[in-house]
Amino acid sequence: MQQQVRDGRLGGSHDTILICDNNTVIDVDNNVPGGTMTGPARVAVLIAVFLVGLTSLPPTASAADEPPGTPDVRAFMDDLVPRQLTGFRIPGAAVSVVADGRQVLAEGYGQADVEAKRPVEPDRTRFHIDSVSKLITATAVMRLVEQDRLDLNTDVNRYLTEFKIRDTHPGRPVTLAHLLTHTAGFEDPLIGSATTDLPDLGDHLAAAQPDRVRPPGGVHSYSDYGFELAGYLVQVRAGMPFEEYVEKHVFAPLGMSGTSFATSAAEGARIQERAAGYSVEDGRMVRADRGYENRAPSVGVVSTATDMGRFMLAHLGGGAVGDTRILKRSTVRLMQQRQFGRDLRFPGLSFPFTEAH
Repeated sequence: MQQQVRDGRLGGSHDTILICDNNTVIDVDNNVPGGTMTGPARVAVLIAVFLVGLTSLPPTASAADEPPGTPDVRAFMDDLVPRQLTGFRIPGAAVSVVADGRQVLAEGYGQADVEAKRPVEPDRTRFHIDSVSKLITATAVMRLVEQDRLDLNTDVNRYLTEFKIRDTHPGRPVTLAHLLTHTAGFEDPLIGSATTDLPDLGDHLAAAQPDRVRPPGGVHSYSDYGFELAGYLVQVRAGMPFEEYVEKHVFAPLGMSGTSFATSAAEGARIQERAAGYSVEDGRMVRADRGYENRAPSVGVVSTATDMGRFMLAHLGGGAVGDTRILKRSTVRLMQQRQFGRDLRFPGLSFPFTEAH
């Protein structure tokens, strides 16, 4: 997963951001057709590619009342995405493109369920967005920072009452700024995967606390645990479950009705709307359903392309979509500024974006 920001704003040379799961990033920065989609326009693209398979199909949805520039982008995506699906043997994908403060394309390609021949629909098919969940967690954290209920540079142990982060490096406490930039120094074993029950988030983090193998603030080392701890701090300071806080203060205000956490109580009734996962074995596509995970703040969100378009618009719009504001403009600016980097010649890290050079 990469989340990119340049010069304090989301994007590349044409203010283009691509938010993708794991390491699947398609850079269309210099290839978006149509003059209306480049220059000063802010463009964001979500390529939600979560399925591994064999076939691709024509688009399964179309947008009405398309804004200027949409036909060029649609033609570009209609050519690019099916070729990518065929080339990488992926059965389906969803794409969301936003520009000039509005969603200009939300499209489904291929199949969400091969056996049932269920097509990908941009406003209905729900994907596990995996580590893009971390950006949603960071958004929740920064809301509480705005309200002085959390501080980026305070020892997280000041907020923790049920357990403490071990004092492995005396005088070098872990802070939220470290957690949001993956510089807390935690060893990064995979925790919470294939769990058989769902204990309280705090109990889970206390039992699974990894070693602090490096002093904080010195080295970037990707850490799911760090973001799970950040989500738990939201829970502690907000006085409600982490998932409930995010649904109330991020998803609901933005109208992200197709977005929730995979472990939420209401998720069972909507599981048929999720895209299925597949692996390729001996040339055949074999369904590989996802296991049960206790990692909501780091990888736990399921969403649609349309909903992720709304979320991107909020960050590209300085924390607001229309009259709905979830963050102050100054907070979004802080999230998008370089916060950590060992050498200016290399991309730096923010909260939790990655610069694109």
